[in-house]
Amino acid sequence: MAKIPERYERQLLLPQIGPEGQQKLAKARVAVLGAGGLGAPVLQYLAVAGVGALTIIDGDVVSPSNLNRQVLYTAADIGRPKALLSAAAVRRLNPDVAVTPLAQMLTAANAQSLLQGHDAAMFCLDNAAARLLATRAAVALGLPCVEGAVEAFHGRLMMIVPGQGPCYECLHGQVAPRTGPAAVIGAMPGMVGSMMALLALQHLLGLPTPVGRLLLIDGRRFEIEHLAVKRNPACPACGGARG
Repeated sequence: MAKIPERYERQLLLPQIGPEGQQKLAKARVAVLGAGGLGAPVLQYLAVAGVGALTIIDGDVVSPSNLNRQVLYTAADIGRPKALLSAAAVRRLNPDVAVTPLAQMLTAANAQSLLQGHDAAMFCLDNAAARLLATRAAVALGLPCVEGAVEAFHGRLMMIVPGQGPCYECLHGQVAPRTGPAAVIGAMPGMVGSMMALLALQHLLGLPTPVGRLLLIDGRRFEIEHLAVKRNPACPACGGARG
């Protein structure tokens, strides 16, 4: 076994990781959909943990209204592609991580091809339509994923493993599109994104993860609620033959 860099020394002390677990992380390929408020902490913590390859999928550019929560960017980045900027930030954090930036939007035509070949996907998306597209692609590929969302002082996240529990569409169905921008305080995506990264790391390490449980976070009251959720047998994404 090759010598493991000293930068991982503290997490190697964890019995759940050790050298064998670190090798698992180094071999992992993760797709991160969205490099905004949630995507920033997800990318940071997956990178510093030593996940071997990250694909960043985001067709947006930085705007002034992003800067209260999207901590990878500064005012000097306004108008520039998030995928390219976040990839550069990841390389600065950990040069050992192979980063592939894809500055394109998720569509029904490209969703499966963008996600194919990964071990997990992170849904750091800001609208229901994109989440539904990503969900259907991940279910079709049998790809485990972590879905998260924030609004105002509230956040949620869930581990989705096709065939083992519910998917995003089981819970939310055809959600009506939001009209206007969502209110959000910057620390909430930081909190939820960090928890998403932790959940993904545990999955990649082969540790038990709470499939079928929705985690709801109330940042105003500092309360966390766990809800057991079930698959919808009639779900257009994962119902029927799967599971």
